[in-house]
Amino acid sequence: MNHTHLHRMRIPLVGVLAVLVLFSVAIVGCGKKPGAANKAKKPSASDAIPVGTQTVSRGSIGRKIDVTGQLAAERMSPVASKMSARVTAVLVSDGQHVSAGQTLVTLDQSDVLPAVDQAEAGLRVAEAAHDQALASQDVTRTKVQTDLQQAKDAQTQAQARLDILRKGARPEERRQAEEAVNAAKAGYDKANADFERAKNLAAQGAISKQALDGAQAQYEAAQAQYRGAQQALQLVEAGVREEEITSAEAALSQTQQAVRLVDDSRQAQLRLASEQVRSAQAGIANATAQVTRAKQALGDTIITAPISGTVGSKAVDLGQVVAPGVLLMSIYNSGLFSFDAQVSEIDITQIAIGQSVDVTLDALPGETLNATVSAILPLASEASRSFKVKITLRDTVGRLRAGMSARGEVLLHEQSDTILVPTAAVLGDVGDQYVYVIENGKAARRIVVTGIANRDEIEVIKGLVGGEQLIISGQSMVEDGHAVRVTKG
Repeated sequence: MNHTHLHRMRIPLVGVLAVLVLFSVAIVGCGKKPGAANKAKKPSASDAIPVGTQTVSRGSIGRKIDVTGQLAAERMSPVASKMSARVTAVLVSDGQHVSAGQTLVTLDQSDVLPAVDQAEAGLRVAEAAHDQALASQDVTRTKVQTDLQQAKDAQTQAQARLDILRKGARPEERRQAEEAVNAAKAGYDKANADFERAKNLAAQGAISKQALDGAQAQYEAAQAQYRGAQQALQLVEAGVREEEITSAEAALSQTQQAVRLVDDSRQAQLRLASEQVRSAQAGIANATAQVTRAKQALGDTIITAPISGTVGSKAVDLGQVVAPGVLLMSIYNSGLFSFDAQVSEIDITQIAIGQSVDVTLDALPGETLNATVSAILPLASEASRSFKVKITLRDTVGRLRAGMSARGEVLLHEQSDTILVPTAAVLGDVGDQYVYVIENGKAARRIVVTGIANRDEIEVIKGLVGGEQLIISGQSMVEDGHAVRVTKG
């Protein structure tokens, strides 16, 4: 209310008082002396207007904006089944707090348990086949290497026999021929034993036909070598003939061909054994994958909480047959909430992520919660030209719920060491504001320029210096120069 308006309001009251005073004087004057009327006109202490005061001081004040919104759980995780099955147990209810990993629902396992057993049995079969393939590979590797060495030894002996025939027999050659017979006999005996063993293994399916053919070829080569050694010894003893040299040359050629055949067979058998091992390894991998899938299906019958929080929107009952992907319930993170607020384009430039916000809730009267600005959408609403700001707060005691009404107070700018007065002490309109201070027992009007304001205080930029006795109650009843009486302050 401004000064002019107050003055107009007081005119009727003053007129009424004047009439009453004149009427009283007239009555009193009828029975008293004229001097008594003059004494009644003197002002008394009771004429001073009672006011409350406060000493003007300095402090800090911030410019704040109010924002509102509705709390929402910052993190919500849906819970659904991954398979079609009958519900055998529902272990939670709406509003119940759960921990991450806690079992919520169990499903019927009667179909998946046999699948796990079958998959594990298949894995054991695959592992046994792999072990057998590895053992067969080791046997093949040893055998073909022995066969190749025997073929090379036969070739060496054939070459030696031919050399003996060409050079003629000497005592030492006789001895060498005898030794060659003995060595060929040992090789023949071993090749014969290997051939017999190979036939038995082939009959059992433990080695391939190629391996059997190789053993037979080695046996025949060792037999020929043995016979050749015997013939060589006979030649040494009987003397060399031309046809014997020709025969020895043919025998050498035969052993050379045998070496090539045995080496080719060796390489083929090694490749086959390696392929069998790789095939067995693939069988293990496939069986392992089947076990993993079967166990995963078994694990899917136990539905657990993906996060810690509060159960909500439960839509599953005992005995119900659930389908994959159908929502059973939701888990709301009870520790973190947020609300979206609208901030004008004038103030948005002073909002920053991480900025502190004081939040109050209707559900928690008298409490102020600490929150922060967690996100600012860069695009303004076309209708309101305001920006959406996300404000996040943590529920440390578990009392917050989604849907609660929230009000936030955001500090945009703070001014320190400035003159502060109660907001109610400032009168007038913007551009024509004033306050009353007390000077010599009277109200003195001071024109002021104000700055940042909130509900309780306002900054005075100009017009006060601090230390003044400011009228903070009764100020609307006084005028500049009125006598005042301090009743409080």
